[in-house]
Amino acid sequence: MRKLLVITGPTATGKTKLGIELAQKYNGEILSADSRQVYKSLDIGTGKQTKYFQWGIDLVAPNAKFNVSDYVKYANKVLEDIWRRGKLPIVVGGTGLYIKALLEPFDTINVPIDKELRSKNYELRELQEKLQQTDPTKWAAMNESDRQNPRRLIRALEVAIASSKTGLHPVMDDTNSLIIGLTASREYLNRLIAKRIAARPAVGQEAARAVGQAATALAYRGKSEQAYAHRQMAYLKKFLPQTIWFDIGSKNWKDKLCPTIKNTLAI
Repeated sequence: MRKLLVITGPTATGKTKLGIELAQKYNGEILSADSRQVYKSLDIGTGKQTKYFQWGIDLVAPNAKFNVSDYVKYANKVLEDIWRRGKLPIVVGGTGLYIKALLEPFDTINVPIDKELRSKNYELRELQEKLQQTDPTKWAAMNESDRQNPRRLIRALEVAIASSKTGLHPVMDDTNSLIIGLTASREYLNRLIAKRIAARPAVGQEAARAVGQAATALAYRGKSEQAYAHRQMAYLKKFLPQTIWFDIGSKNWKDKLCPTIKNTLAI
């Protein structure tokens, strides 16, 4: 089974540094999931690490349009290439919409609920057996928590039934995915952001070279980045509930990280 590691969290939590460490440890390649880093030239304000990010950065000009659909099309091709070469793709970034769309393509998101299926009040065992019969690939890709969750089993069945009718086969169905989230208290995160902003003496000059790209503007607004980070956190927790969170402000948080990756992805 193909494997995918995702590292997310608000800005300034050290996602890039961790991604580099894990890529070196697990023979991985990094794909950025940052809606600001797709733009060329805007390196300082977006915290872009051009030396280590092999994919997902510098894709378009600062004034070009680039949406989530563009990202998913690009990312899917990259992931297939990384898997084909026997490496572990590591998606790193705080743009939750990119990550959600990648893991749960919009065709899947837009599959309507099956009122008839939901009205039958299946027991857990019945849902498990039905999904195994309808979509054994999806069943094999689910972790134990998902297999014990009636709501997720029903949703998986709805998608599987729709797939059989429309020919829809989401690219992630046969992929074992793990999302790691880096978090911190509001006070600790604010300090990290302030430290990061103070280390950007050339950001004003870089911003002056930007050509009116609103999507990148947040990188140049000083303390508004704190508010941005807290909005990121709220979005990620709401729309990526499967994320396993690690508090970077706590001691020895990394001691739990590698066992989680090893046990979940079997690497």
